Amino acid sequence: MNFDLDACSFVRRGPIEPTARAAVEQVCADAATYAPRLQALAAREGVRLPTALPFDLKEKLVSLNYHPQPNLTVEFLRDEIGSHESAIAVFQGELREGRNQAFQQTARDGLPVLERNLAMLRAALPPGMAE
Repeated sequence: MNFDLDACSFVRRGPIEPTARAAVEQVCADAATYAPRLQALAAREGVRLPTALPFDLKEKLVSLNYHPQPNLTVEFLRDEIGSHESAIAVFQGELREGRNQAFQQTARDGLPVLERNLAMLRAALPPGMAE
């Protein structure tokens, strides 16, 4: 979610393609809603969440900020598609193998949101710009 929140700050400063506005706003709103919930859950359960982004995600943020190609909206959509695919895999893994009921419930509740947003992101990509 840290990546989503940071990416949202970049994309909202630039021009957003009208056909992608709803997907961008939904993803950004969901990240802003779920981040504090996940942080609170982690604190209650005594889990430390990572605070630093992996290098590849830092690189994507730099690209969004300085030289998005082919444009900011498409770059954001592509990055978010990858981010959501990874998050879905993590949530599915938690449902299969997790031992903490609170985290499993969070995964169960969050999975439909991630899947809905992934479908919106894919649909918002202009023709010929698939990831």
